[in-house]
Amino acid sequence: MAYALTQSAGFGHAPSDGINSEQFNHEIVRGLLAAVASIWQLEDQVAETCVQKAIEIFHVEGAKCQSDARNMAGGLARNVAGGLAPWQIRRVKRHVSDKLDRSISTRELARVCGLSVSHFNRAFQASFSICPHAYILKERVSLAQRMMLATREPLSRVAVACGFSDQSHLTRVFGRAVGETPYGWRRNRLLSN
Repeated sequence: MAYALTQSAGFGHAPSDGINSEQFNHEIVRGLLAAVASIWQLEDQVAETCVQKAIEIFHVEGAKCQSDARNMAGGLARNVAGGLAPWQIRRVKRHVSDKLDRSISTRELARVCGLSVSHFNRAFQASFSICPHAYILKERVSLAQRMMLATREPLSRVAVACGFSDQSHLTRVFGRAVGETPYGWRRNRLLSN
């Protein structure tokens, strides 16, 4: 009888097409509770098993929702298998943003996280989906964009302040990332305001 109840409640079956896992889990819980209500007087052990399974599903779904809410509120990337821990991600982001005006090596970032360079490179790639060098360049371009809108500094000074070797380096990297030159990008944004 226990087998029939767990099968009718959905154990051991994948969600049917068109139903997401959350809806599927709620259907399982509803089925378990209906089964419990109908057999409570007949078999205490089966009823207890159904209640325990329903409680487990609610705990798993509740923990997942709380974790998602914390990650969205804190702006953190989800923990990725083989990736950096949330505290390491925060340290890397802070270190990069504090040191954008100078050269930042992968060895330096690995040291900030307490990892070897090779382990750091793999974990960083898993967490950010780009290599550390590409992330640093992306952050430099973002800083350059903010500076170009907030100040009237010449592009050569903006380039050096963002850690680029010179204006032509900024122009090459900016062009690849944004699709237009820094001068054209700045002019278009300032004219539209």
